[in-house]
Amino acid sequence: MSRDKIIVGGFALLAAVSAIGFAVMFSRLGPESCMDGPGGVGSCPVLADVNGLRYTAGVASQYPGLEADLSAFSPITRTNAPNNFAELVTYRVGDIDPTLVLAAPALPVYPEDVGSYRLLFGSNSDAAFPALCDYFTDEAKFADERCGAPA
Repeated sequence: MSRDKIIVGGFALLAAVSAIGFAVMFSRLGPESCMDGPGGVGSCPVLADVNGLRYTAGVASQYPGLEADLSAFSPITRTNAPNNFAELVTYRVGDIDPTLVLAAPALPVYPEDVGSYRLLFGSNSDAAFPALCDYFTDEAKFADERCGAPA
């Protein structure tokens, strides 16, 4: 065997091992890998699957007036942070499309958790506003810039 063939073979082996390593690394960076680990830590948000759709959970904020407009919807079938929820159930908010936003009973896990519900936002979280604001009290609307409050 010539020295050139050994060097070329070594580079080919190195390239193959590198390609496999990068493929494994990038496959673990996707949203599915966040479902395998603890949510709300590092780059993984708190996630919840409901009726085959993936939602991102917010902090347990106080939204006075919201509780009066909740109706039972569906269970949370999978989450990466079960300790963030008092129950693995969701509620529809008024007549808002449930693919946009749901509410789930919250447990206080983070210092900023001050409410009894976490809002679960679908893939287009901005689309839940301003319709969601209609279910807040006037004071809560004024406090949230997404409801037209001054920034």
